[in-house]
Amino acid sequence: MYNKISFIQVSKDKQKDFYYMFDNFGHFTNLLNFIKDYTIPDLFVDDISNPKYAILIHKPAYFIVGDPNEIDTSSILSLIPKYGWIVPSSISWDSYIEEFFKGSFERHHRVQFDSSSLNQKHLKSMLWELPSELRIEQITKKHIEDIEGIVNQDLIQKFFKDDSFLEHGIGIALMIGDSIIGYAASDNPFKGDNLELMFRIGYDSTPEYRLKGFGTLLCVHFILLCLSKGIHPAWDAHTDISAHIALKLGYTFKKEWNMYNIKW
Repeated sequence: MYNKISFIQVSKDKQKDFYYMFDNFGHFTNLLNFIKDYTIPDLFVDDISNPKYAILIHKPAYFIVGDPNEIDTSSILSLIPKYGWIVPSSISWDSYIEEFFKGSFERHHRVQFDSSSLNQKHLKSMLWELPSELRIEQITKKHIEDIEGIVNQDLIQKFFKDDSFLEHGIGIALMIGDSIIGYAASDNPFKGDNLELMFRIGYDSTPEYRLKGFGTLLCVHFILLCLSKGIHPAWDAHTDISAHIALKLGYTFKKEWNMYNIKW
């Protein structure tokens, strides 16, 4: 019989004493660093004196650490509300999550890649000239405030919320006239010299730009921009297409993992 543990909420003034538990989390590192340094999340641990389990909440994400094989995991998983995203520290959690929520979830398979193998010469060899009607420009206030545009709806509203992209993000946009038809950017607020890259090509009004190589080209430009600033652009793929592009760009495979969106 596994031990059923209880959780204690850590007071706001004591939270930093427990952040070490997430130091080797293994993925979404830049987001965790941002959360710890710039926000005041909710934090629960199983023991104030000698904690082995913790859950850090930055809604809608719930980051979980600890060995699930030693406890009744319902102690933690029952804290996850509908529409919450579970981000476990290891794949050891997968079978417990899937058993507890019994199909009332979406599994999002991820493949993490190592950016240390990136080669600027190789990346520059992949550059090609855009059609004359298209251009690439760095994301600025005008792109963020375009409420009908893909940057605002697909990036800012989903991942930055009240945080300032101009202060804690970086990205480039693919433009035709005044319309944004794609972007490559940091997918969450970041600090320091590490970020996680995301990209999107084609909105509902511009599907004709998909599958034309524009996404790969945007990523090349964005990665080169990051490297010129001493920033390491991590790649955590959520589709086979994204994983294929990562390998094409020169990333090397690091590990696979899953995150879960709860539906009950």
